[in-house]
Amino acid sequence: METTFFNGSRTRWTYNNVEKFAIDVSTDSILRIGSGSPTSAQVNVTQPTADKEILRLETQKTGDDPNYYIIQNAVNTTDATVTTASTIAITASKTYVIETRCTARRTGGAGGAAEDAAGYIFRGTYKTVAGTVTLVGALNADYTAEDQAAWACTQVINGTNVEVRVTGAANNNVTWHVTSTVSDGGA
Repeated sequence: METTFFNGSRTRWTYNNVEKFAIDVSTDSILRIGSGSPTSAQVNVTQPTADKEILRLETQKTGDDPNYYIIQNAVNTTDATVTTASTIAITASKTYVIETRCTARRTGGAGGAAEDAAGYIFRGTYKTVAGTVTLVGALNADYTAEDQAAWACTQVINGTNVEVRVTGAANNNVTWHVTSTVSDGGA
């Protein structure tokens, strides 16, 4: 059941009694897509499921639709175990440019110091050749800043996916936030 209604300064569209889209008409003129409270941003997009697309821009072109989309996720680590923070599927006959921004913050544990942090930005270009995902050139790690040298964040090929993997350190509770922008194109 779909419902559209206007209530004061907000127009809402719902499906099965769950708000899917809202326009808040106020002094801030906020456009909100998804559920949740609006922020001070002029456009606020909420994805309730982690590691799924939050935003996609796509041009419709016969035989080749260029895409740009954003995927976000958050994971926690408590030791030096490599942990997959995000998974991006790579399909045949396309070229992908994936840029990942990763932040890390120590939230507890006996190791390290309170409020230890890290930030990473890196890019990779990928394609599929004879069913195998391949990195074109080298992974470009533009930026790395870390309080603990043992921490790491990177992109890794795993089957037909590119995974963003993070590594913490022993006796450190670390919260990792990963945002990847993906551009793809091809027939």
